[in-house]
Amino acid sequence: MKSLWFLSFLALLTVGCATTRQPALTNGDIISMTTAGMSDAEIIHRVEASRSVFYLSTGEVANLRQAGVSDGVIAYLRETAKRFAASEKRRSEIENDEWHQRYGLWYGR
Repeated sequence: MKSLWFLSFLALLTVGCATTRQPALTNGDIISMTTAGMSDAEIIHRVEASRSVFYLSTGEVANLRQAGVSDGVIAYLRETAKRFAASEKRRSEIENDEWHQRYGLWYGR
């Protein structure tokens, strides 16, 4: 009986610890969401949730516009690359710094 409880607990623990990350979105996904009638806010929320980064060429921007994707969504998609670059720069500055503060504590080498 104890082993049954332990196995049940272990199963619940592993299910609770499993995290699912959404796959990265593509330009095709953005076009599909637009043609499905999703609002700009919904599309932007899905891009945020997936943590996708878009490096859009001028041709890709033209394709998105031709497919009916709004300028607001396109501007947001372009910003994802800028935000990713800024976060990587911050991360490298922290890792290369002799001392840095995280969670209110100072860490150094």
